[in-house]
Amino acid sequence: MVNDARNVFYKMMWSDTLGGVAYAPSSFELWLEPNIELLKDWHMPTFQLRDGPFDDYLANNTGLPLCSKKMLDVLEAQRDKNDLVEWLPVQVQAENEQREYFILHLLEELDVVNQSKSIVNVRGGVVRLHLNLLNVGAHHLFKYKGSGNTTVCLSNRLRLALIKESCTGCHYWEIPAS
Repeated sequence: MVNDARNVFYKMMWSDTLGGVAYAPSSFELWLEPNIELLKDWHMPTFQLRDGPFDDYLANNTGLPLCSKKMLDVLEAQRDKNDLVEWLPVQVQAENEQREYFILHLLEELDVVNQSKSIVNVRGGVVRLHLNLLNVGAHHLFKYKGSGNTTVCLSNRLRLALIKESCTGCHYWEIPAS
């Protein structure tokens, strides 16, 4: 199968630009488990922004995907209805400003790793990812089984929408897929 724009996917990463870093309260711990909704019992924490300005995809000391309202709106408008997500609100406090951000909680881990084309270590961790397009299906926003707390995979459609809206703080690593 030839990759056209509909079959291209990316890992979203924090950029190397000089944006700020949000620091969670010392008591804050969170593991984003698939299939476990957290919003109903959620208590909004306040992170502290240091070392630079606000970005839309905000680097933070927890490694969690932390998105601005602008980024949330773009992803919500473009994602597929089958992409199961919840948005956990947090406050981010800078010296003279406070903004609302959202932790992107992907509620489903997809079984999309092409085992014959990916490199997988002896413990089952993916070293070099290759996606199985048939298993990705209509999804546009997802993480794959075993990818952990911080992985966000997205379609080219979502990537282009984020770029069009000038969302800051992120860059994209193309994922081979067939």
